[in-house]
Formats: sequence, C-alpha cells, structure tokens
Amino acid sequence: MASPATHAARLEPVPHPGCGTCSAAGTARAHAHMAGNPADVTRATEAIRRHPHER
Repeated sequence: MASPATHAARLEPVPHPGCGTCSAAGTARAHAHMAGNPADVTRATEAIRRHPHER
C-alpha cells in the first residue's frame, strides 16, 4: 500500500471540459474527498480516466 505522501503526490485526471460524464464524476470525486471516502474517490477517478474522448 502506498504511503499517504506517495498517494497525495499522484495527480488525478482532470474532467474533460464540456463532458457531462466527466463533470458528474468530478463532482462525485470532490464530494468523496470531502467525506473522506477513498474508495469513492478511486471509482470517480477511474471513471474520468477511462472515459473515452477524441484526441
């Protein structure tokens, strides 16, 4: 398991501008951070990371 310092150093993906799916996941992630719920933070982060966008 990563130490808190290592975990905090990881950058989270940024929701794609104008994407409703990414926006919802970003909001959910922010609420999970505020609630101290790391499992939901991870789920929302993965949803943003894996959501397809044109490059």
